[in-house]
Amino acid sequence: MALGIGSMLGRCASRASFTRARVIVACFTVVGFFPIASASQAFADVKIGVVGDQTGAADIDKSFGVLQQGVDAINREAPDVVLHTGDLIESTRTPDEIKARFGQATAILGKLLAPWYLAAGDHDVSPPDFIQGSSDRSREALFETLYANLNPLVGRRLYYSFDVKEYHFVALYSTEALDTDPRWGNVFFSGVSDEQYNWLVNDLAAHGTTAKGVIVFLHQPLWYMWSNWDRVHQLLAKYPTRAVIAGHFHYDQIDSRIDNIEYRVVGATGGDTKHGSANAGDLQHVTLLTIKDDD
Repeated sequence: MALGIGSMLGRCASRASFTRARVIVACFTVVGFFPIASASQAFADVKIGVVGDQTGAADIDKSFGVLQQGVDAINREAPDVVLHTGDLIESTRTPDEIKARFGQATAILGKLLAPWYLAAGDHDVSPPDFIQGSSDRSREALFETLYANLNPLVGRRLYYSFDVKEYHFVALYSTEALDTDPRWGNVFFSGVSDEQYNWLVNDLAAHGTTAKGVIVFLHQPLWYMWSNWDRVHQLLAKYPTRAVIAGHFHYDQIDSRIDNIEYRVVGATGGDTKHGSANAGDLQHVTLLTIKDDD
């Protein structure tokens, strides 16, 4: 894939060869992006746009402005589907503020020309008071209600699946234990519950064997707490899983490829980027991932 970048703040691209598929990933700035050419696009089985975090930002209106730029950049690439890795709103605000911001943000995402799906993040569901493993699920329930009005696949749980072309997509819910993180605090809270895991077992049994590929997306990269994630990975490895995509860190990075599953963290699309260099992740971007079934 060839990309042209105007007013370039930074760019990253990677290629990984799979036994059953080739995955081409390009992440590009949301300011001044324009495509030059892409010889592989005509033969792509599925093109996936990915949007990262908006919250964890000093100025949410500015963040939503970046989101709009990201939507415009993705639309120019004409993907088949768009995945949002979570942290769309700030859940510690009042319910009225949450509803208003949710409406503002989803109106921007509604301008996408492809269907879009979201994996809930910690800033979408966490209660006002920070307590690891909190029992206050009021904000989680509010977000679930708001999102279910847009996505009928969501109802009484924030994990679900869907198909695009011959590919099966799975949205996992990474913050079932509230105010947790796979890198700090009681990291053993960070994982997929037995209930969600059993749902995934049944979902993949029903859809994974007939799919050309499986793509999983979630907010927190739970593989950073591998002892909790290992059973999920072993399950995914039984199926033609191509990639597992997360956000949360606000910078883009390629993690290990294990059993032909590529693990990737995408950076922010509006959220603060830690004020580092562009090479170290101080970059606002959206991502385009193209999967080909031609080895």
